[in-house]
Amino acid sequence: METVNTDRRGPHLAGFTVLEFLIVLTVLAIIASVAVPTWQDAVIRTRVAEGLTLAEPAKAIVSANAARGAALSEGFRFSPAGTSVSSMTIAADGAITVNYGSGAGNGSVVLNPSAGGERLVPGRPTTGPVTWRCNAAASQPERGAQTGTLAPNHAPAECR
Repeated sequence: METVNTDRRGPHLAGFTVLEFLIVLTVLAIIASVAVPTWQDAVIRTRVAEGLTLAEPAKAIVSANAARGAALSEGFRFSPAGTSVSSMTIAADGAITVNYGSGAGNGSVVLNPSAGGERLVPGRPTTGPVTWRCNAAASQPERGAQTGTLAPNHAPAECR
């Protein structure tokens, strides 16, 4: 008895149809449309965290100067070579502004110091430890504190 091949593709043709290929391609496009922006935000948040790490020496300088009653920015120099931070400055009240380039959200965060619940006053020694509060855009700063411009979705949790 002879067998009859009822497959319209022929005895040696197997594989994906064009419709199956388009379905797989659509699913991959949907996954990519969600994954790529999420990945980009994660990269930016990592670069922002790098800037906060680079601010640690500046925080130490402000704390030391505040303890001895000196100008709060005395002795500060910043070199942004090879980082995502475009500049870093210390204001007269000790607030440290970290400015980021386009690869790191193109905004700024401000680290506001206080001692004993009060803002630092240049030239007046502190009696307690200096505490820091990070502020980005849309954060709720304490009275008299500066805020940054970095978008909340790029800012670390402690800066929102």
